[in-house]
Amino acid sequence: MRQFLPLLSLVCLIAPAVSAQSCPESGTLTGIVYDPSGAVVKGASIAAVGTVGQSLSTLSGNARTGWQLGTKDTLTVSFAANTNDTENKGVGGLVLQEAGAFARVSEYDLRAVNTTFLAKSLLHSVRVGLSWKTTEQTPNSTAPQVAVAGAFTGGGSTIGRLHNAERNLEFDDEVYRSKKAHTIKAGVQLLGAFIDDNDPDTFNGAFSFGGGFAPALDGWGSNTTITGLEQYRRALAGLPGGRPTTYSQTSGTATVPLKQWTIAAYAQDDWKVNSRLSVSGGLRYFAQTAPTVLKGVAPRMGLTYAFGKKQTWAFHARTGLFYAPIASPASLETVRLDGQRQRSLTVYSPVYNNPLGLPKLRVTAIPFRVGSSSSRGRQDTPRSS
Repeated sequence: MRQFLPLLSLVCLIAPAVSAQSCPESGTLTGIVYDPSGAVVKGASIAAVGTVGQSLSTLSGNARTGWQLGTKDTLTVSFAANTNDTENKGVGGLVLQEAGAFARVSEYDLRAVNTTFLAKSLLHSVRVGLSWKTTEQTPNSTAPQVAVAGAFTGGGSTIGRLHNAERNLEFDDEVYRSKKAHTIKAGVQLLGAFIDDNDPDTFNGAFSFGGGFAPALDGWGSNTTITGLEQYRRALAGLPGGRPTTYSQTSGTATVPLKQWTIAAYAQDDWKVNSRLSVSGGLRYFAQTAPTVLKGVAPRMGLTYAFGKKQTWAFHARTGLFYAPIASPASLETVRLDGQRQRSLTVYSPVYNNPLGLPKLRVTAIPFRVGSSSSRGRQDTPRSS
């Protein structure tokens, strides 16, 4: 006879939250101010224009229900959902709003568990799970990032337009049997991960101003140590010593797909030899794709001995081989960094706003003279300057 169990739980939570960064709403920020000629204006200050808000909103909920399918058979189904939205992610401290991003993470999880007593001492359990997760990030600006040491990080966000879609499938099948002094357990597990990841990290480029030695600009040809902020100012003004410290950029294919399967099986026997001594032995095996792992054989054994008149003390000993599957994030990075899909470039002391040194083409034409046997015509091909 089938019976329907009442809804066990249903929870829905909407929790918006807004937090402001530590910049005051009004007042002054001390700093270095230069006049158009490049001279320092003493005693000057910079007015703060307001705050930058970072909002976080969360929507979550879960539901669970169960059925009594028979006198020895039950089914439980649960569902959970969670969505987080973040405005101006990464903004705060020295990071300006333009270097932030909007982020959204959506997670959904559906699971079912069926438990059946096949006999008085034989239990069978099956679990099935399906989860899907989507991560999206949209930068406030796609301009190259500008990181000035000790001052600010502005420009665009190196995150780029990130979109990650992940689907996970799980299947577990286990049996438990108790007979006199033995408890036997065996099971199999199947895991599937399907990921489509578009992560254009640093595809927009990033300038770094770390400061260092530079001409003193005093007309004597001497050198001095400048800050990253002074280095950035010189870069904007086109002055000597104004080249960024580095420029980094990633190019290639931003989208990386991954399909990974993992299968595991085990069998174990727990034997209670007497009231003091228990011995256990088992064998586990797992195999995996992406990367391919086929030799995951892991025997294990252990014992427990209780001593003392009241057996209040126990000695435990375990030994065996242990393996851990390679997680999908590590496999995904292995595919991304295979040396073919993407390339990372770092330029030291580049020209600001032209870090890759792309030439400006200039065509020089030489007049073509005709009519003299001793004359000859020539035309230069385009050349870079």
